[in-house]
Amino acid sequence: MLTPFLQYLVQEKIINAAAAAILRAAAAAENKSIDELLADGQFTDDASLLAKKAAFWHLPAVDLVNTKIAREALALFPKEIIATYQIVPFAAAADNIQVAMVNPENLKAREAVDFLARQKGWDVNFSVATALGLKRALEQYANLSSEVEQALVYAGAAQTEAKIKSTTEKGLEEVIKSAPVSKMVNVIFRHAIEGKASDIHIEPGENESRVRYRID
Repeated sequence: MLTPFLQYLVQEKIINAAAAAILRAAAAAENKSIDELLADGQFTDDASLLAKKAAFWHLPAVDLVNTKIAREALALFPKEIIATYQIVPFAAAADNIQVAMVNPENLKAREAVDFLARQKGWDVNFSVATALGLKRALEQYANLSSEVEQALVYAGAAQTEAKIKSTTEKGLEEVIKSAPVSKMVNVIFRHAIEGKASDIHIEPGENESRVRYRID
């Protein structure tokens, strides 16, 4: 059975019924999203796909393939969050941020954004993007510097309920080698989101740190 969005693409004559069936089967067999399979441009171009996604979900479209994202906006989310939940902060002004979603029906992605928004006091506006746009955004993220500093802004150099060495220059190098900061941040946020926590508390110590969550 075709998904509602695939049915919509057939209805709008973006793809035919045979192509939709092939995409549905390939998505199940390869454990990929329809967006990922359409990213190669074999069935439709990215601009047409983006326009139809915007119309289907009644959201503004953002072309991340051809958009240069400001470093300040892109750095608002850790790379692991962007890649895992397929969400991209692409613009920011004061306390308002613009976030693109590859799959607007992904409730986990919305929960992740809502959690970050509560922590930072952000007002969030959502747009829709394509998988190819996400890929281009991640390529831009690769150019960002000081991943460690970014992680410290969000959650401190601490891993959930794990002991780490004091963050002297030598200690920090060892922490990064054993567990990349971006992965530690991702673990912290994932546990908070899945546990529906309202707050994250970092308890730094002289030789170790602890992460606690508040669950109402």
